[in-house]
This record gives sequence, C-alpha cells and structure tokens, in this order.
Amino acid sequence: MTVGAGAPEIRIPIPAGIDFGYCSDGRPNSDVSVLSYMPSLQGAIQLEESFDLALEKAGRLPITRVLVGVACPKPNRIGCGRIGIAVWPQRAVDQLDAHIGPYTTTLKPQGDGSYQGFVQADLKRAPFYIRPDVTGYWAGNPAAPFSLRLTGRTRASETRTFDTTTTGFIAAGWG
Repeated sequence: MTVGAGAPEIRIPIPAGIDFGYCSDGRPNSDVSVLSYMPSLQGAIQLEESFDLALEKAGRLPITRVLVGVACPKPNRIGCGRIGIAVWPQRAVDQLDAHIGPYTTTLKPQGDGSYQGFVQADLKRAPFYIRPDVTGYWAGNPAAPFSLRLTGRTRASETRTFDTTTTGFIAAGWG
C-alpha cells in the first residue's frame, strides 16, 4: 500500500488508561494516525543509518544480533568443548573472523543473513570457566561471560577493514 496523498489513513487505537497527551487541535490523543508520526520515524531511521555509517567509517561493523552457545551433541553438556558462534551484521561482509579468548574461526555466510562458525575449547578453563554440576549438566547458571572480537573486511566502493568487540553470556545450547 502506498502512503501519501490520497492514501487511506491508518489509525491505531490506543488502549484506555494510557495517556499520550493531546493532539495539536486539542482532542485527546487516543486514536492517532500513523502518518502523524512519520516525520519523527523518518528522523529516527535517518539517525540510525547515520550512526551505522559513522560506525563503519570508524572501522566498526554494525551488528544486529550475536549468539554464542555450547554446541555439544548432548543437550546441556559441555564435554565436547564445541562453541557455536552466529553473527548477524547489518551489512554483508566479504570475510568475517571471530576471536573468542585465544580461539579464532572464520564465520561462513548462511542463507538467513547470519555468519556462523565453531571453535573447540576447554570450557572449564580460562577464559570461559563454565562450571557444570557434579553430573556434568550445565543449564547456563552460573553464567559464563564472553568477549567476542570480530575482524574482517567489507567491500563497498572500496575495501574496508573492521574490528568490532561485543560481550555477552554463553548460552547453554546451540540451535
């Protein structure tokens, strides 16, 4: 559907009890047109795009999502020492390497826009220190933090290299 002159107005009812103030004509703002928010939405989108461009110019890769999890065949077991890494960059890249602790892997592009790879590590030792219970079971508690460094290159009109670091907690499972 095209939004513009002559297009139907889209209205979103606001639940009772939520006060969004008053419209410019003095009526309560309980049924607001999406079109009335378009300038602020466009501004927010432009600001986000400017921020992403600034990150790229600074040698950083804007990332939408990162998943790091134990990828052993048996659920909630860490004995195989395999960690899966998935990264969803906001832009396609030509090469993406993941560095987690002393381990490095080249992430391969997937069909869903993500890049994935695996590393072999002793999960009970530095830098992970995962502590399963006496039976070898670990469901993510206590949490195991990680620091993931992403390096690589992207090709726009010219080749750019980037170096980005993100942190989080290792998930107890993969996939």
